[in-house]
Amino acid sequence: MATASVRLDRDLVEKATIMGKALNRTMPKQIKHWAKIGEMMEANPDLPYEFVKNAI
Repeated sequence: MATASVRLDRDLVEKATIMGKALNRTMPKQIKHWAKIGEMMEANPDLPYEFVKNAI
């Protein structure tokens, strides 16, 4: 798997840290989770958010 360094807004990192702790994920895994949901939502704009969230 290829990796890359990116700069993220501090607010996003803080929110991901809080949500990640609540959902038993690390901050990077929480951001990856959000990115996956966003990717699926953009590819399938007619699907409801809850459906996409539950699908992964």
